[in-house]
Amino acid sequence: MSERNISQEILDGFEEIRTFKSGKGKLKTSVLSDPSPAKEIRQKLQLSQSAFAGFMGVSIRTIQDWE
Repeated sequence: MSERNISQEILDGFEEIRTFKSGKGKLKTSVLSDPSPAKEIRQKLQLSQSAFAGFMGVSIRTIQDWE
């Protein structure tokens, strides 16, 4: 698995918003249909909350809130 470059992802998002606001582009959207609960996904992957948080790039507290 490759390392995510969160800083670059944020910068890319800002650029996308700037382009959209200037009327020169469209925003990317995603539609989630019937998402599985976070705990179910985490358990299927056999990960602890800590490991799942690291995998998702969020804090353990965020995982706890999702669950």
